[in-house]
Amino acid sequence: MTHKFNTNKNVIIYKLTGGLNHMLSGLNYTYRLALENNCYIIIDSYSWYVYPFSFCNMFKIHGNVEYYDNYDNIDHNLTWNNIPIKDIINNRAKWISPNNYTINNITSDGNKFKNNKLNIIASSGHNWNINNNDFLYKLKLLPHIINNIEANFIPSLQKKLYISVHFRNTDINNDINITITKIKKAMVYYNIKTVFIATDDYTAFNAIKDSIKDIDILQYTILEEKNIRNLHYNSINKEKQFYDCLTDIYHILCSNYFIPSYNSGLSRLILEMIKIKSNIFNIVSNTIELN
Repeated sequence: MTHKFNTNKNVIIYKLTGGLNHMLSGLNYTYRLALENNCYIIIDSYSWYVYPFSFCNMFKIHGNVEYYDNYDNIDHNLTWNNIPIKDIINNRAKWISPNNYTINNITSDGNKFKNNKLNIIASSGHNWNINNNDFLYKLKLLPHIINNIEANFIPSLQKKLYISVHFRNTDINNDINITITKIKKAMVYYNIKTVFIATDDYTAFNAIKDSIKDIDILQYTILEEKNIRNLHYNSINKEKQFYDCLTDIYHILCSNYFIPSYNSGLSRLILEMIKIKSNIFNIVSNTIELN
């Protein structure tokens, strides 16, 4: 859909970077800046190869900030640090250090926001623990996306008590033995044998299955590649990987208990949704965190 931008407002271009948590926490940060400074947002997913489809075809923000996911009708006379808008459109943000990215070799720093006619943000916004507001109450997947995810819910988990686990162990490392110990304790304490695992570690499923007697372990995302750096960068089918990630999160939010990887942004996103009792699927989640 083509939109006529409000040229009376300044604009923030949010260049997507990183994986799902990184993208959404950065959008949370951008949304807050836009709300405080009466700006509108262009959510640029097209220049980011990890997220190869339209934001507005997946999500809706139920709030008071005007936003778009394209550059239709933007003023092409705008510049950012003397860089013309056409060069900004055609270039993705490049990582240089945590929360610091460059566009055409110029650093985008949201911590020094000046509310110019054209502004660019490309970062995670320091994640939810620093810049948390009510954004996750406003951000929802579109109904047809939720319906597709619900249709892929593992049938044997319907109306069953189960423990969920997110085990991250590629570019960010965790100890599988510590996770196995936590699973064993939770299974005994809560008298639950069914465990759902979401992981980027090709070996984790079998390691847990072989280590715990009588476990009923299930997973939705079946990894097909070994020795990857991380899923969102190395998966060949980016769209499938994104849907798989959302479906894994949905399974976790439907579980009774959750064992996270605390050093993973994805686990932190899930924990934030559990804490505020609101989530992008618009479902009631009574999941309890196990540490």
